[in-house]
Amino acid sequence: MIEIPEEERLRIFNQSFVCGAIFLYEKYEFDDGSKKSKFLLVLNPQDQDGICHFYLTTSRVTKIMSNPILKESCYLIPAGEVDCFPKDTVINIRDVKPMQSTLIQQKYIKHFKGESLIYKQKMPDNIMSDIRDLVLQSRDLTPQQKIRIFPSP
Repeated sequence: MIEIPEEERLRIFNQSFVCGAIFLYEKYEFDDGSKKSKFLLVLNPQDQDGICHFYLTTSRVTKIMSNPILKESCYLIPAGEVDCFPKDTVINIRDVKPMQSTLIQQKYIKHFKGESLIYKQKMPDNIMSDIRDLVLQSRDLTPQQKIRIFPSP
């Protein structure tokens, strides 16, 4: 395997770390301490406080979409509509995750603590537009959250 110099990895990361970028986050740690590989969809790479706002996707479609309360705040991406999602995939609009942008950058560049973050692709513009509309229309997010997630261009 060819080793890419850290400076080059930083340049590549900075080009790909944009709204709509999809990364595979290996060994994402949940609040309960469990770890699992998850897809991460970048919304706002860095707000005024240096925080990245993102969604984790799930393929547990049946459980989520069969619950009318959850279904209302979810966006369904059918299998194959996005190349890196081979299964039906759901994004829960209410479940925005924050993380320091510099920590995400370190995970990408240095495979921090054995974890890795791998750029997969950019979400198609039409899907990002739909997600943005759903976020901005959501009754579950405050106006302040909406501005942090999708700042005005």
